[in-house]
Amino acid sequence: MRRGMTQEALKTFMLEQGPSKNTVNMEWDKLWACNKQIIDPAVPRYTCIGKNSSIKLTIENGPSPPEARSVDLHPKAPLG
Repeated sequence: MRRGMTQEALKTFMLEQGPSKNTVNMEWDKLWACNKQIIDPAVPRYTCIGKNSSIKLTIENGPSPPEARSVDLHPKAPLG
C-alpha cells in the first residue's frame, strides 16, 4: 500500500467487475492485488541495515584485494 496506486490497477479492477448493472461487491484486497501485479516487476528492491542494528563482522581468508559486484535491484528486472 505504501507504493501508491496505479491507473492500470484501477482500470483492471473496474474491468473485472464486468458491465453488469447489478451491485457487485468486491474486496479491497482484490484492488491491491491487481496493483501489486503491475508494480512488482518494475520497482527496485533495496536492502539496508540500520545504524543501531549493525554488528561487527570479521572475515578471514577473504579475497585480496576486496571485490565489488553489482547486484540486480529486482530478480524479475535485471540490470541492463
